Amino acid sequence: METLWQHHDNFVESDLKQVQLIVLLEYAHKEDAGKDKMSSPRQNKKSKLQRERERKGWSRKYVAKDLGVSEYTIGQWERGEHKPYPVHIEKLCTLFDTDAETLGLTDIPSKATNDQADIPTSTSLKRRHLLFATLGVVIVLAVALSIIIYVIRPLSPAHIKPGGAWISPVGKTVSDIIHFAAYAYPTNKGDPEIDHVNFTMYWQGVDPRAWKIACVARVPIRNDVFVCDANLKLLGAIPGQIIISFDVYDRQGNVNFAPNGEHTLIYAPSQVMLCCAQRFFL
Repeated sequence: METLWQHHDNFVESDLKQVQLIVLLEYAHKEDAGKDKMSSPRQNKKSKLQRERERKGWSRKYVAKDLGVSEYTIGQWERGEHKPYPVHIEKLCTLFDTDAETLGLTDIPSKATNDQADIPTSTSLKRRHLLFATLGVVIVLAVALSIIIYVIRPLSPAHIKPGGAWISPVGKTVSDIIHFAAYAYPTNKGDPEIDHVNFTMYWQGVDPRAWKIACVARVPIRNDVFVCDANLKLLGAIPGQIIISFDVYDRQGNVNFAPNGEHTLIYAPSQVMLCCAQRFFL
């Protein structure tokens, strides 16, 4: 009996030792695995962008400077934490002289691409702001220049025509000497001053399209009144009906022909009038 019990105890003791040994081995294996993890950190798989950069022998700083971003941003792109905007993808392809697929940048979702395309870059914003600022300055300068021109020299009418009004002669008959007189003045405020007034006429036998200048008045005798005398006998006028008028010229060459129209008179030379007077008194 003792032999059987001793044999049973030995067998149980042997099984317990085997179990303890298995537990110890399992614990030791887990502990060694944990140490391996701590001593040999997991190596991340390099992205295509990182591999291409390292193959070129470029640093992140070099790539970041060329694209106008930070080194941290380049690292995010290489780790896949963020995707570059389309404008940056284009710059990366140009820098690496390859396509987006080689750089691993073709897996950007279409929605993200559309959203990012709608986001203006800092460079485009600066250009847009500069354009708006330039346009605003041009508009302000144009308005200011228009105001200055208007203040210094008011806008003139499209066509300047000096004014005039008839004074003399009056009546129906004139002798050899005609005393012409007329008002001549700038029509609007700011118009050029009057330069001279031509008193004109024609009679039978003279082409009505070629008026003769009877006399010229250049200096007013008083406010806007221009006068001069004409000798019809010296002008070669023949007795009978004559047509008279006047034209006004300003100092810029603008002219108003016959501002009061034409006037019809009867020319009776002095000898004819004297004869008529003698017959009347006789």
